[in-house]
Amino acid sequence: MMQLLVLPGIDVYPVLPVSFMESTPANFKWLSNPEPANGKEMFVRLSAFWDDFRIDKKRMRCIPYTFTTTYAEAIYCRRNKNTVNACDYFGLPNCIEPKWMFLLQPKKGDILRRGKVMPAFDKNGGGTEVFFANGTSDFTLIDVVKW
Repeated sequence: MMQLLVLPGIDVYPVLPVSFMESTPANFKWLSNPEPANGKEMFVRLSAFWDDFRIDKKRMRCIPYTFTTTYAEAIYCRRNKNTVNACDYFGLPNCIEPKWMFLLQPKKGDILRRGKVMPAFDKNGGGTEVFFANGTSDFTLIDVVKW
């Protein structure tokens, strides 16, 4: 069941309850089969919020059911801000420009799934997304930098 999250001054966007996502991992058909991280590749969680609820700053990790992108895609988008709209390219659920990049380097063996961002939330998509169904291991958040 889809819920609407309403925040003053912010566009309304649908939020899927975790119970929905836990019960339907097969619905993410656009994602590749699960694969283990190699321990060297970096990923980025883009967010408009310093206190992004998908980042566990105590354990320095991303929590389960977190979408990220590759470091290369994030840097491409950042360098081309004037021509590439990150909200549209990554299908972000709100229209707030990202302000923070949470840099993650999953440990070898952390499970991830890759895919292309599908159109959603009235956005075109097209970017690369990486999904961590189980989150990442502790101490995999290596830095937080301004977008």
